[in-house]
This record gives sequence, structure tokens and C-alpha cells, in this order.
Amino acid sequence: MTRKVAYKVRIDDLEFTSGVTSIRCESGLTGGVNFCELRFAPGGEDLFTKAGKNNSVCVELGYDELFTVFTGSAVRMSKTHETIQVVALSCFSTILQTHANLTYEGFHAGEMISDVLEKYKISEEKIETGISYPTYYFSDRSSLFSQIKTLALYSGFDFYATVTDQAVLAKYKASKVHKIHYGKEIISYEVRSDREQPQGVAVYGMSPAGSFGSDAYSWISHKEVIGRAGDPESENTSLVEPSLRDDASVEKAAKAVADKKAMVDFGELKIPGRSSIQLGEAVAIIGLNGGEGHKIKSIKHHVSREKGFVTTLNWEGK
Repeated sequence: MTRKVAYKVRIDDLEFTSGVTSIRCESGLTGGVNFCELRFAPGGEDLFTKAGKNNSVCVELGYDELFTVFTGSAVRMSKTHETIQVVALSCFSTILQTHANLTYEGFHAGEMISDVLEKYKISEEKIETGISYPTYYFSDRSSLFSQIKTLALYSGFDFYATVTDQAVLAKYKASKVHKIHYGKEIISYEVRSDREQPQGVAVYGMSPAGSFGSDAYSWISHKEVIGRAGDPESENTSLVEPSLRDDASVEKAAKAVADKKAMVDFGELKIPGRSSIQLGEAVAIIGLNGGEGHKIKSIKHHVSREKGFVTTLNWEGK
């Protein structure tokens, strides 16, 4: 059965339900910034006179029912005799480009991240607490985004922007499992496995000699605190985080990193467009590998006149 693809594109006060020749929306757990590219047929509304840089963009896709697949701001518009192109990014583009010196004392990871998001006017959907830090320093030598990702990693959290452009910092627990039937709904399927590569993790923190607990300051005189997790015979990942100052914190951090590395199956799945799928959810391939749900790592929606509506999912599992 052939279904007609429908969409609604809003750029500021302009709304389009026709005249768009290509829609490409991407979101993921690793890349950080959600991306959208729109191409319009020439003629019609002149976007250059009615919408400019940093205007709000919202894209909905579907068939009989539409689902939001992107919310963000336009960062580039260009025009040729063949097409008008609009490129938009999500709110994380701000912290990805920003380098700043910020110091926090006596905060949990989630509290510090929430404060940074507030400073840069990024709204939140869900922010969990995470590991406690006696002192933490954001350095201008790397972006705020990369340092937030490190904080999220040590707490065992994912950090991403939703389709409504809100931040999520949370431990993964599939809020929904989407069922895809093997042999019926799949355009292409690829899988690879790292099951033969055992992973061991060591995280090195600091605390002063003769002191215990997280109140110690490493500039007095210090000793190493080490957290280990995973395969002790294959300690192939070593990380140094001086802001972690006690045994409990480095153990939690090591376990979080080891759990992430325990994802040993990876795959890409291309299916007829399904705009209801979001990050924080899972995909189960019915009729293959017992139909277990796998964590969705990235989502790409592409609508074109040549290929119709296609959704590509990257997933990982144990």
C-alpha cells in the first residue's frame, strides 16, 4: 500500500505544506547538534525578504499523522536559479562553539550542566543528578559541549537534544520500542560485532595523602585513587579525571564507561519513513536475533522526489 508523504515546515511565521523538494533531518547521541537541510522549489515565497539568519525552524513529517522531527534555528540560507536552501541547527550549536572558564564547588554533574544550559538559554526536558564533584572547572581550552559530554559519560548518562530542541541528561532506559519486521519493512540492514574484544576500564582520580573523601584538595599533597571495571585482564581504556576525589566516585565513573563499552553489537537499519521514532527509544527487528530491542544512537529522515521518505537508524546493543 502506497501512502502519501505529508509535511509541515515552519520558518518563523511562514508555513509550508508544499513547494519543498527535499527534507533532511538528523539527530544523534554522539554528534551533539541536530541538523536540518531544506530545499525549496524556486519561486513562491521569498525567504530572503521574510526570514533571515537565526530564525526558528520546525519540521513535521509523516503520513496521515505528522510528528515533529526537528526544531532549531536557521543558520544559513542560499539561493540559486534551481533551488532555495535553508540549513538549521539545534540549540546545542551554541555550547559547541562556546569556550569559557567556569568554576563550581560542591555540585553534582547534573546541577552544573543545568546551570550552564540556563546561562546559554537552552531549555531542559530532563536533567538527572549524576556524580558529585567537590570542585569542577570548565576550561576554555575545549568547548562547553565536549566537557559536558565527559561529565555525562562518567555519570553513565546520555546527553542530547530532543526533536523539540530541549536538553536531556539521563541514564538510558527505552521509553518505547519500535518493532520493525524483517523481510517486510527493511530497505537495507547492516550489522557488525566487537564481541571478541573484551574491555577493561581504569579511571584515575586524585585525593591528598592522609585524607579521605571528596573534600580533599589535590594541591596539598595527593595520592591516586583508582576505579576499575570490566575485564581486569584487558584494561585497554585508561582515563584521568583529577576532579574525581574519592573511591566511590572513580568506581562509579569506571563502571559507567565500562557499561558504555559493553555495547558490542552495532548496526544500521534503513526503513520506509517512520517519523515517530526518537532518541531515547529502541528498535526491535522482529524475525531476527529474537527481536530484542536495541538502543537507537542516531536517526536520519530524508524526503526527496527521487526516493520518497526514508528513515535510517544506527543502533547499538549488548
